[in-house]
Amino acid sequence: MASIISAGTTSGTALNFTGDTSGNLAFQTGAGANTITVPNTTGTLALTSQIPSVITNGPVFSANTSNTSCTGSQVTTIIMTNEDFDTASAYSTSTGRFTPQVAGYYQFNAYFSFYGTSNVNGQSILLRKNGSLTFGNFGVTNSDNSPWWGLSTSGICYLNGTTDYVNLGCYFNGSSTFTLGNAILNGCFLRGA
Repeated sequence: MASIISAGTTSGTALNFTGDTSGNLAFQTGAGANTITVPNTTGTLALTSQIPSVITNGPVFSANTSNTSCTGSQVTTIIMTNEDFDTASAYSTSTGRFTPQVAGYYQFNAYFSFYGTSNVNGQSILLRKNGSLTFGNFGVTNSDNSPWWGLSTSGICYLNGTTDYVNLGCYFNGSSTFTLGNAILNGCFLRGA
């Protein structure tokens, strides 16, 4: 059951504060026409006169791994096994998915280095939302048999705060198996929807 604290004048209620069992807090005018909902998340709430909205701190994470094996001609999901930080426990080191529970726009950055011993054509770093390519970077042919090279990508995408997730993948043409030297994926909440 929601708890309501009302503030007003003798002629009527001017403002309602409503909390529910999910932990969300709603600020609402007495008529219910204007509502600001504060999501159940830890952070600092700030109001600014330049932006007529509420800004809240959301999830931020950074994770890395090394020595991931990638097989040619198929997308390999790169699972980060080490977290530098994860403020909302939204990144899974078992699935490789970042699934924040706060809806909004997120900035992501990713990098990996490849290690191989033969020519590779079309190596790619893929940032995927719900399994589909959102943004990435596509390399060129490694024609000189150089054993190390790397790719990076970054971008912004919207996540719904319930089921949407982002993960990192790699792809290259060829039949060999290559090893990623180091891989890094990080992301941060930019603003609500």
